[in-house]
Amino acid sequence: TIDAEPKRYEIEVVATGPKAPDGKVPTATRTMGLTVKPFDPSIRPPLDIVFVLDVTTSMDEPILGVKNGIGQFVKALKDRELDTRVGLVAFRDITEENATLPFFEILKFNGEKFTTDTKAFSAEVGKLKAGGGGDDPESSLDALEKAAAYPWRPGALKHFRERCRPKPQ
Repeated sequence: TIDAEPKRYEIEVVATGPKAPDGKVPTATRTMGLTVKPFDPSIRPPLDIVFVLDVTTSMDEPILGVKNGIGQFVKALKDRELDTRVGLVAFRDITEENATLPFFEILKFNGEKFTTDTKAFSAEVGKLKAGGGGDDPESSLDALEKAAAYPWRPGALKHFRERCRPKPQ
């Protein structure tokens, strides 16, 4: 945990992208505002959780782990009386030539990006196919950007769960 005084902070975020054809790795730095609010345990905001999942060839086990573990994960939250919705953005290397699978997959549940139905979530995750990838970094930053654009509920606690290989970009 991080102890932070409730107030607005300016934080610097540094991001890197996949290696360009010229061999250079692009980087960008942006200052963003972060507001820390006092914690009140009596307030239970709804939870909107987006899994951001690397689905390159080496990720069969993590995909299966998300598929098989979502029911227990959400049940533990609901047991604590937390209103929870889940979604998922899958990503691969975006620099891969001749890719046969999409670089990004945004799971949908009856046309919506979030669901409370863990069986539907598990079924959609089960349709993901691990493939592609190589030495280039995966596009986890781009996937996080897509997840940030999800239709969050007003007042919801927004949470991202990223699962990728050791060196995301």
